[in-house]
Amino acid sequence: MMDNNQINNENQGNRGQQNPYARPNTNNPVYTEQWMSANPYGYMAYQNVPRQSNGMIGFSIAGMVCGILSIVCCFLHFLDLAIAIPGLVFSIIAIVKKYEGRGMAIAGLTCSAIGFLLALTYFLGIIMLAFSIL
Repeated sequence: MMDNNQINNENQGNRGQQNPYARPNTNNPVYTEQWMSANPYGYMAYQNVPRQSNGMIGFSIAGMVCGILSIVCCFLHFLDLAIAIPGLVFSIIAIVKKYEGRGMAIAGLTCSAIGFLLALTYFLGIIMLAFSIL
C-alpha cells in the first residue's frame, strides 16, 4: 500500500514535490503524536492567553463613574463640583501614567469636563438671575 506522499507525488507527475496539504508521514511516532494532538486541520489551535494586567484600571473606572455622575448631578452645582473635580483628576492620572482602560479614562475626562461646565453655567445663570431681579 502506498502512503500519502507517494500518492501525491504520482498525482503531481513525479516531479518530486510534496503536497503541503497532505497528511504527514506516519512512520515517525513522535511527529504522529504531535500531529494527532493538534486539531484535524494540521495546525495548532489558537490559545487564548490572558493579557498581563498592571492592576490599575480603578483610576479609569473611578474617573468615568465620576464623569457620568457629574453630568447627572449638574443642577446640584456644589455636589457636582465635588464629583467632577475628582473625576478630572482620576482620568488625567490614568491617561498620563498609561494605566489600563484608556478609553474609559478619556470618557471620564470628557464627561467630567462637560459636567463641570454644565454646573458652572447653571451656577452663573442663577447668580445672573438673582442680580437681575434685584
